[in-house]
Amino acid sequence: MLAWERGVHRGYQFEDGKLRVFRDGYFDMLDEVDTPADQARAVIDKLSLHVRAEAAVRPAAPPAAAAVTLDQQIQIFAQQHPDGFAGTAWQNHRRGEGPSRRVRRHRTPALADAATRLGAAALGAQLASGDAGAVIGSAIEVLAATDVVTASQLAPLRAISPARQADVGHAIHDLLWGAAGFDAGFDGAVTTLAKASRLVPSWPLVTALPALVHPTAHVHISPVVLRRQARFMAPRFDLGAAPNRHAYLRMVDMVKRIALALTAAGLPPADLWDVHDFMADTLAPKAIDLLDEA
Repeated sequence: MLAWERGVHRGYQFEDGKLRVFRDGYFDMLDEVDTPADQARAVIDKLSLHVRAEAAVRPAAPPAAAAVTLDQQIQIFAQQHPDGFAGTAWQNHRRGEGPSRRVRRHRTPALADAATRLGAAALGAQLASGDAGAVIGSAIEVLAATDVVTASQLAPLRAISPARQADVGHAIHDLLWGAAGFDAGFDGAVTTLAKASRLVPSWPLVTALPALVHPTAHVHISPVVLRRQARFMAPRFDLGAAPNRHAYLRMVDMVKRIALALTAAGLPPADLWDVHDFMADTLAPKAIDLLDEA
């Protein structure tokens, strides 16, 4: 899709989330595709979402060189948590197993909450009774009790009008439990939420729900954390401003490779939330200082 034209250059938005720039002389190498109207509309909606998202953010500076390698991250983690993910320190601080009072960073109560309120039976019953608003309400309440989305990132869900609740409720169900599979559910959720709220949904909002409901299969995309990790594991990778399935699956693969490396080092994570928090902790500036001291 043509996103902009500036002098002899044109920016074309691609379905993989990337905007590529072509110079005059190469435009005719792109062929217009004839496709049925309903399919064309879906593609246009998806590409328009990416164009709006890219326009809403300032151009990113070139990523800095990676400060650490994965082996060094594992070394940092082993210094911080000699007993690994199963140790008391990690379980208390990150999983919330020891403390009696839940705080927003605790994963175990968040996963239990999501399993109960966003399970297939619960969402199916709400949709069957015509109460799609309850599906949206459950998603908001589950997410608001965590630290994985901000209040502004929840805005697209809170902005749904009663007339669009059915569309969004079914999109949430299909994202988590759809018979058509995750790929279709992901694309449908992004497009439906953007059209219903007229806001661009963020990476954290779209990925938090499947990560909470399916923590061993799906990854919460915190853009700052994942971009830092990708600096040395996928240096040419561009996450993009708007959620897109191609970039998401690439990040899932990267996070699962980290899980395998941790397991090989004798530090098996319980799920991909452990890996997410491992990345966040070991790539923090204070963790780099710990490596320098060591």
